[in-house]
Amino acid sequence: MQWYGKPTPQNRFLGQVDQDDPTNLPMGLEAVCKEFDFTRDSGGPTCANVRAGINTAMQCVDVNAPVTGLMGFVYQPESASDPLLYPDGSFLARIQRPIAFQPTVGSQFEFPLGTGRMVKFPAANFTEPVTAGGVMPHAIQTSAGNRVFTAYSDLTQPISNMSTMDPKAKTLNPFGMKPFGWNWSPGTVILAGEVCTP
Repeated sequence: MQWYGKPTPQNRFLGQVDQDDPTNLPMGLEAVCKEFDFTRDSGGPTCANVRAGINTAMQCVDVNAPVTGLMGFVYQPESASDPLLYPDGSFLARIQRPIAFQPTVGSQFEFPLGTGRMVKFPAANFTEPVTAGGVMPHAIQTSAGNRVFTAYSDLTQPISNMSTMDPKAKTLNPFGMKPFGWNWSPGTVILAGEVCTP
């Protein structure tokens, strides 16, 4: 088989990629990824660390309060036309959203993504617990189905009901419904499908 074409000299070939620039990529790999560091320590040149070059230090809303809950939420696109979380930037920057909880101000998220600046979640149907009477709430969070489920405790016992957070819509709702036939009182938020008595 005869090859026709112009040869391209390879003057820099280091074998594996080790947190360097795109000219260090092995033959056949293209530098089209943004905010990645390819590493050899995690299994080969096909493994990468994300958020490279993005600020990883977060400036929370209350600079004097501790962070007692922290989560790296990853949004899973639900369709091919899903607008994701943010229209600009790389794909991974749009689907990753750091979420923090401070006992003085509640939950907050990074906005704009990649800046390290945290913004408080808008007021919603659920009021998160705050520090009161010497009890400091902690947020214990997990995610499933593009939602964040949060339990609040002082690390020995629960101090509030659970909440469900939608980081894409930026809503915070109670987890679950009230008991069937509960006694209604003025000013109580009622979700669709709940049944109360006067």
